[in-house]
Amino acid sequence: MSHLIGPHLATLHQVSKDKTRLPDSHFSKAVCSSDNPTIPNPDIFKNLDGSRKDQLPTTAQCAVHLELLEAFHALRVSVIGSSGLDKTFGLAPKTKTVYRRTYVSRLRKYVNEPTKIKDSGWEEERRKKWPRYLDFAAERFVEWAKKIDSLMAKRASQTDSDGSPSSKLHEAQLPCLPPLDILMLKDNKIEPSLCDYLEDLGKAKGLDSPPNEASEGAEPVAAVSIKSPHQSAFLSSLIANVTRQLVFVDKMHGHLWIRSPALPGTLDRAVERYDNYLELFRLYPGKMLVPTLDIDLVWHTHQLSAHDYKTAMKSRCGRFINHDDKLGKPTLDTGMENTQELYQVHFGQMYSICLCWDCEAVVSALEAYDDDDTRELTDPLADKVSNQVLRDVQYYKAVEIARRRGDTLLPVPR
Repeated sequence: MSHLIGPHLATLHQVSKDKTRLPDSHFSKAVCSSDNPTIPNPDIFKNLDGSRKDQLPTTAQCAVHLELLEAFHALRVSVIGSSGLDKTFGLAPKTKTVYRRTYVSRLRKYVNEPTKIKDSGWEEERRKKWPRYLDFAAERFVEWAKKIDSLMAKRASQTDSDGSPSSKLHEAQLPCLPPLDILMLKDNKIEPSLCDYLEDLGKAKGLDSPPNEASEGAEPVAAVSIKSPHQSAFLSSLIANVTRQLVFVDKMHGHLWIRSPALPGTLDRAVERYDNYLELFRLYPGKMLVPTLDIDLVWHTHQLSAHDYKTAMKSRCGRFINHDDKLGKPTLDTGMENTQELYQVHFGQMYSICLCWDCEAVVSALEAYDDDDTRELTDPLADKVSNQVLRDVQYYKAVEIARRRGDTLLPVPR
């Protein structure tokens, strides 16, 4: 049955949109926090070690990568929204006083009342904290890398009892997990966190007290300049790479597969499609191939293991495949058209597909029935599957909405 999904995916998507949406009140609330649902299911992160026999990333590795990307998105939101960093960088909403003609009933006349108006560009001004945050993160990454290089060099000099290089050298691991800002640069424990450190700078200067708004004509005092200093070519390149990757981070957050009821199926299919994608590289060495978003996730995950990726590309494609994220839109559009045509010809499947929660849940449900040869998908059973998918998607959405509201007690299924 699932082989029929591709041609009818647009119809399935429309049907899911037309279904009656369940209100939040349809679900019960957890009695205590320990009863809150755990989404995603921790089982998705099992079997992280190694890669599949075919040298591709595992579903668990892709899931961990998704969680990491979501953490990066949350970090940027936190930095931009931090009032503590506003004070550190000397940012405050500038106001001006205007007089508005207002009728005062007790005086029975119109008067010109003073009204303070905030700068309309305040939110855009706050976004300037993120590039400045990356400046500090890049410097911390370089210092961290130097220490790790020194540690790894020391381990490399160790020998076994017979004087030969240590047989456990390949097992060398980082002594601890670096903080999130360094992981962000490495992706492409040092205390305190960079955000806490910068906020503390503002407090040290006495900038943690009111007023929160700059007086008219006065500039707020800054503990750290919001303007980026002159950077070395290496640091500038490092920061530019992270900035470009934020587009990918935002796309992953937009789809939010990590909170989807169809997460295991979505990732399984993404790895399979990535396998096909690499086969096209082998068949067409002169063609520029452009990935869809799910394939791109697996590709990014694969590249996080540099040695494994290099080995896999050589054995599967005959050469190293570089992931170039600097291509312009016209080039990408042309490449996508070519890739879509080649994919459909060779694998008989649609390439550009809808990857929303509803469609992915439908595909996963139908694949589950395909795996059970003893059941026939009759009309009553199809309705049952459809209704179950609807309930699952609506429940997961209700949990996500409650989580974003900051609810301490989340919905639980009835």
